[in-house]
Amino acid sequence: VTDARGPKSVVKNGVNGLVINRDDSKALTEAIIKILSDEALKKSLAQNARKSAEDNFRIESIVDKIESYYFDIINMRQKN
Repeated sequence: VTDARGPKSVVKNGVNGLVINRDDSKALTEAIIKILSDEALKKSLAQNARKSAEDNFRIESIVDKIESYYFDIINMRQKN
């Protein structure tokens, strides 16, 4: 992904993807070649990306986060 705000907040460089400068087409080419030519890296990035997506974006996780926010708000109001 590029270093634009949205994708960069989800992708950790070298862990679950590769982050490159959005204005650097040479770096994009090199990143693509690196992934295509390194089977172990490709497998590792794919596994970590899937785990990250499952951990952060499955419905149960999202519901837990929203519920936690509501409880925090309720607790703050009770303290005031």
